[in-house]
This record gives sequence, C-alpha cells and structure tokens, in this order.
Amino acid sequence: AEVATEKKRKIVKTEHIRISVKRHRPTNDFLLDSLPAPPAPQLQKEDSVGRKREVANKQLPTGTRRTDGFFAKSASDASA
Repeated sequence: AEVATEKKRKIVKTEHIRISVKRHRPTNDFLLDSLPAPPAPQLQKEDSVGRKREVANKQLPTGTRRTDGFFAKSASDASA
C-alpha cells in the first residue's frame, strides 16, 4: 500500500506489490517467486510513430493547416 500511495494511486497493482516485495529483504526471495512474471516491456517508439501517421492522414477542414507545417523551416531558412 505504501508504494501505491507513493505513486498516488488508489488501486494496488501487481507491479506495486513487486516493488514492495523487493524492498522487504527477509521474505523477498520467497515472495518474488510466488508473484507472476512481469509483463514484457512494450516498445513506445512504434506506437507513437503509428499515431503520428494516423494523424497525418486525417483530413483537415478547409482554411486550416497543421502545426508541423507552421513551425517547419522553409527551404530558404534551411539553406542559410
């Protein structure tokens, strides 16, 4: 529960229990073996790239432009 309150969460997840078990030296060997294996880490880069592509393909209303185009350097600024 201490880990959940440190992270300001109302729900105690298995990851919070895993962190607490690692901190409790007398029983951490036994308890870590009892917990399910942690989930495999997910690649965040692939997800963010996919989202950017979805947004780029989305049609804009007439008279508007994307912020990427607004902040991008023009060809004359890039060569200078």
